[in-house]
Amino acid sequence: MTLESLPQSKIEATIFVHDLQNPPTEDRSCDFEITVGNSKGRIVLEKRAAGPQTEYLLRIANAESLGVTVLHADVKELIKDLVLAFNLTLQRACVSTRGGDLFSPNVQTMMPETPAKVEHTPEGVHIHLTDNAVLRDSVHITMITKEEVDEDQLISHLDLVRKLRRYAITTAIPTSSTLHKALPEFESAMTDFSALMIFKHLFNSLALATNADGNDREFIILDKEIHRISGVPEYEAKEWREFYNRTKHIDEKAEHVAKFSQGLQDLPKMLPPLRKASMQVILNQLALLT
Repeated sequence: MTLESLPQSKIEATIFVHDLQNPPTEDRSCDFEITVGNSKGRIVLEKRAAGPQTEYLLRIANAESLGVTVLHADVKELIKDLVLAFNLTLQRACVSTRGGDLFSPNVQTMMPETPAKVEHTPEGVHIHLTDNAVLRDSVHITMITKEEVDEDQLISHLDLVRKLRRYAITTAIPTSSTLHKALPEFESAMTDFSALMIFKHLFNSLALATNADGNDREFIILDKEIHRISGVPEYEAKEWREFYNRTKHIDEKAEHVAKFSQGLQDLPKMLPPLRKASMQVILNQLALLT
């Protein structure tokens, strides 16, 4: 049976996008413009609405053109793999299949009763009323961001992800097993709204993917291997590792507190290079799978 004789399967799904460095908050909206470059119409994104996240309709005009026979595949798994491929291709945009809920308290202010003062004068009766008003000041910001994703590169990364067959339980080789752990950490980083949790998920994914060959590297040895695969300077990998340690261990001395405090301040500038390194190592390890 040729590709032309197969039935064409059109797939649509709602996805949500936000900015890695500016995750959704109650006082910030996200207007993220993603365009598909080098497009042959295989992957189409239709923007719907901006809000805490930007909502898109993801459309696959012909799933078979991606090398997927939907008759023999789980569509949800295909969409999940494609969303992961988006996140392994983009630099700033975080793509998810679910929208996040933000805590927004409902405040009701009960105004005290205002007594009326009645005054009798030769000129007549004067009634004095005092009115109370509650003023609240708030600012809401809309972050406008644009990024382009190359369709060929996106589908190439989708092919790499699907090579892992990550929905089948296997104990065949350490690389597959460890990557099975690294990818969910990376996916969690793309869906979390807490900058600190994004950092922790990204570093976990980076460390696991780096050690996917079965070697349990730690300390400076891990820094060197991250540098070898991704090109990230060793001192930067060391900074990430040391700050990560501060997020999971108690602070025993003042320098530990200072390290953690400084790391929190540096989070916005740490996240993009950390994501890039994690992406590079994951893609490198996926490419080595046979």
